[in-house]
Amino acid sequence: MKKDVIFFGCRGYSQGYGGWETLVRNVIDNWQHPDVHFYVFELVHNKNEAGEFIVNGVTCIRIFIPSKNHFEMIFCDFKALKMLKKLKEKYGFENPILYVMGARIGSLFWLKRNQIKKMGYILVHNPAGLEWKRESNPLIALYVYISHLMLANACRYIICDCFAMQEVYTKICPKKKDNMSSIHYGTYEQIPDDYIMNNKARQYFASHGIVSGKYYLIINRFVRENSYELILSEFVKSKTDADFIVVSNIERENKIYAEIAKTVPFEKDERIKFVGTVYDKDILKVLRSNSRGYINGHTLGGTNPGLLESLSTTNVNLVRDCVFSREGAADTAIYFDENNHPLHELLLQCDAMNEEQRKKLGAKAKIRMRKYFNWKLIAERYNDTFCMLFSRYPN
Repeated sequence: MKKDVIFFGCRGYSQGYGGWETLVRNVIDNWQHPDVHFYVFELVHNKNEAGEFIVNGVTCIRIFIPSKNHFEMIFCDFKALKMLKKLKEKYGFENPILYVMGARIGSLFWLKRNQIKKMGYILVHNPAGLEWKRESNPLIALYVYISHLMLANACRYIICDCFAMQEVYTKICPKKKDNMSSIHYGTYEQIPDDYIMNNKARQYFASHGIVSGKYYLIINRFVRENSYELILSEFVKSKTDADFIVVSNIERENKIYAEIAKTVPFEKDERIKFVGTVYDKDILKVLRSNSRGYINGHTLGGTNPGLLESLSTTNVNLVRDCVFSREGAADTAIYFDENNHPLHELLLQCDAMNEEQRKKLGAKAKIRMRKYFNWKLIAERYNDTFCMLFSRYPN
C-alpha cells in the first residue's frame, strides 16, 4: 500500500539550517523503506521558486512568503494548512501522516481538526520544547501555551524528542498518555578526517585569533534559556588561561546582550570573543574538536541538537545541569549549576585534565551517541512509529 508522510512546520527539506530542518533532512536521508513517499512544505522568498519540486525523491512544496520577518513561518504554516485539501485530491492520499513540528498555529489545527480527520490525515504533533517558557511577554507566553495545548489535543498522536518532554506532556495532556511516545533527536558520528585543520579552518582561526586547544566554546542562540548570563559571569570569575569563543547570533544592539552587559563585565574580558554565527559545517567540526571544552547552557526541553553534536565531537563537555541535558549526556559530561558546582571552578578542573583523561571522557560520549542517538537508529524508530500509526488508523 502506498504510504505518505507530509512534514509541516519547518523551513523545508532543502531550506535552512535549523533544528527542524536538520531533523527532517536526516530522517529522510537515512530512510531505508521505499514504500514511503515524503512531502515537505518549504518556505521561499522568491516568487519564482514557489511550486512543487522533486529533490532527492522528496516532493518539496514551496510556499512563497514575500518578506523576511518574525511572522514568516506563521504565514507559511497558514498557507500550507489551506493547501491540504487540494494536495489530497492531487496526489490521492489515502491515510497520510501529517507531521506537524511546533505549534505556531495550534488553535487553527484545533478548529479544523474534524475537517483534517475527515480528509483522512493522521495528525501527528512534535511539540519541541517548553516554548511558552521561552517568552518574556506573559501574553505571548500564554498564547504559545494555549496553542501547544490545543494542537496536542487536536492531534491523534504526539512524538516528543525526549522522555522528559513526554513526562511534561503526560501531565498537561493526560488524555493523550496512551497516544504518545518519544523519539530522540539524532547526530552523526564524526570521523578523524573531519577534525583536520584545513586551509579554510586555518584562515578562520587566524582571522579571529583562535588558538587550537586554548579556548572554550559555545554554539547556541543568544537567549536567556541558554544561560548566557550565568556562563559569562562565571567565565569572568574564572582564572583559566583559555579564551571563550561565542558562536551566536549576537549583535551589539541585541536587547539581551545589552541587559547582561549592565551587570556582567564580560566586554572588558579580552578572553571572551564573539565571532558571530557560523554555518560552515567543516569549520564547526574543527571548532568543536579543537576546543579545550564545549559549554552548553540549555535549560528548556527537549533534546538540544548542539549538545548532541558536541558530544559526538568534543572530548570535554561542560553542561548546565537539567533533566533534558542529563537525558542526552548522562555520565559523559561535567555538570555545572548556580550553587553547588559553579562553572568557574569546573573550568579550572578541565584545565587540569591531561590528554588521556580528555580522550577517555570523549570516547565515552561518542559511544553513547553512536548507541542511542545516531540518525540511522532515529530513522528506524520513526519508521516503526509511522507503521504503527498507518495500521492503527486505516482509511
